[in-house]
Amino acid sequence: MIREIFRKSVDQSSPQAAIEGFKSTLIKRDWRRALDYLSPKLQLNLIGALLMGAGYATDGDSVATPRLIKIMQRHGLRKHEKTDLTKANLPAIVRDLMKWSDKYLPDDRKLDLVENAAQTEYSDYRIEDDRAYVIATCKGRLSETRLKRIDNRWYLI
Repeated sequence: MIREIFRKSVDQSSPQAAIEGFKSTLIKRDWRRALDYLSPKLQLNLIGALLMGAGYATDGDSVATPRLIKIMQRHGLRKHEKTDLTKANLPAIVRDLMKWSDKYLPDDRKLDLVENAAQTEYSDYRIEDDRAYVIATCKGRLSETRLKRIDNRWYLI
């Protein structure tokens, strides 16, 4: 029920609303609402990318590595083991990884969701049926962001 209340407060009525909502929730570090803008598959991909980035960022650090392992264990994640993340508390994993990154990683190796989101500009929205394509510009680089309409809500995919 609480999850449904959160979802109702998330504006996904258009690709523009979904993009702007996602960007603003990331900047606020509201991980639960930010993840609501992502398709289920993209949520899992994001967690996987964060975990992989965290593993590389520790680079064998004697303080950061054991702390990362504790976070993974707390969330039922095991190194070199396939985990069913569909049952995991994804916002809590993101929250814990971001706190860990801020506390234990040097500035040049931090997990960076917020800074890039704040600097990204979106333009050239193109909608084709239940799909939308948007040009994202961040730090001079262009990329395409894709969205899909599912049950009358737009999700980043």
